[in-house]
Amino acid sequence: MTARELILTHILRCSRADLYIKGLHLNETQQKIYDGIIRRIEAGEPLQYALGECEFMGHSLKVDSRVLIPRPETELLVEIIVETLQTSEIFKSSRVGLDIGVGSGNITIGLLRSLAPLHMTGLDVSMPALDLCRENLRRHDLEGSVNLIHGDVFVWLGQKYSDALKFSFMVSNPPYIKRANLELLPADVKREPVLALDGGEDGLNFYVHIISHVAHLLKPGGWIFFEIGEDQGKSLDNLLTMHGSFVNISIIKDYNQKDRFVKAQLIL
Repeated sequence: MTARELILTHILRCSRADLYIKGLHLNETQQKIYDGIIRRIEAGEPLQYALGECEFMGHSLKVDSRVLIPRPETELLVEIIVETLQTSEIFKSSRVGLDIGVGSGNITIGLLRSLAPLHMTGLDVSMPALDLCRENLRRHDLEGSVNLIHGDVFVWLGQKYSDALKFSFMVSNPPYIKRANLELLPADVKREPVLALDGGEDGLNFYVHIISHVAHLLKPGGWIFFEIGEDQGKSLDNLLTMHGSFVNISIIKDYNQKDRFVKAQLIL
């Protein structure tokens, strides 16, 4: 849909087809809301923040400046995870997952809707992001299926846990923009949390740390899944290969045929 159609369907709470089939129009109060949203967008605010919500895999999620805006490409990441786990032996006996950098909860909610029964743990360094994630979990009546943890991945993953806390899979869409490129991002993207964008000098900080420390949290045969920058596929392949604990490494392209996702399996 166009931006205008998204705003209208948001205000009127209708489908795109209804706009044209039913010839719906804004009343005076709704017009003021529309004009206010337009002013916020013209001031550089992302459309999704101005609306206060976005759609992800057919589900409405609350979003604002506390979290990164879910992208359509990430829906494909969820689909890849679902397809992989549905035929995975480890997942038949252990239906527990870890979402590092849970943000709005979009990935976790998409997985819970697709793979129930499933229990997720969501980690995020941002307490405001976790607060918003809780709101989205309540919106979808999924609070009982997720354990949210406030923690820094660079500290949390270095700790040791009992076998009872091991996961059958881990997913992360971490910050992967090179620090020098942050100033080159579009103005609306710059309005998103820098914590969710800054991947360090080479954009690989989070991948290096997660790959180096996550194995002790995975059950043998468990899977890891990442979303990556389009120029990072070879680097991730090298990191996983050099670690020596992962097999079945795959670099997967997005809808535009650019490297966008990685999956690998911990050695049995």
